Amino acid sequence: MSPMSRKEVFDYLDDQEKEDLAEWTEELKNAQSKKAVKLYSSKIKELLGKIEQRMISSGEEAATVSF
Repeated sequence: MSPMSRKEVFDYLDDQEKEDLAEWTEELKNAQSKKAVKLYSSKIKELLGKIEQRMISSGEEAATVSF
């Protein structure tokens, strides 16, 4: 299966998760320390894991997500 587009990934997020992802992505872009990079990349990975679980539980084939 081909990687999902960002829009397709966004379709699996609720409004709060969309806000969190936007905030964490911005924080990651501006991170000045390894600790900050680890924190925000970890939060984003956790959210992507939730998306994968939603897809699996809804009966959809698991997809590769690339950013």
